[in-house]
Amino acid sequence: MLTTILGRLFAEKDGTFRLTDDGSYIRAEYENGYQVGGYVPTLTNPERATDLQNWIQQGRPELSGMNIPGSNLEIGKWTDADGNVHWDAGTRWMTLPSALRAGALRGEDCIWDWANGTTINVDGVDTILDPR
Repeated sequence: MLTTILGRLFAEKDGTFRLTDDGSYIRAEYENGYQVGGYVPTLTNPERATDLQNWIQQGRPELSGMNIPGSNLEIGKWTDADGNVHWDAGTRWMTLPSALRAGALRGEDCIWDWANGTTINVDGVDTILDPR
């Protein structure tokens, strides 16, 4: 089932996609929150959908059935200015401090701000959680 889903995703335009419990996916569009990638290392310029499946299974074998009920794991696809296509597995966070910390811990350069449609730089964020 994962191969079929990823085959369809492979042909999609850039965006963020949530895998659904019924074995399909929807394009994720949110009015708030922050998207943090880096759940597995980014995959750049895969040649075919099976490369996506291998990426998921090698990076996080437990994600081989990524449509886990209740999961907020999503797959992002984006193309940079040089035409390179990047795939990233990420999660949505509701508060900026939590999203920034998660991004820093995952080694991300930036996170996505859904409300403003922009990136936020993670550089210099303290990864030590506030005990309060």
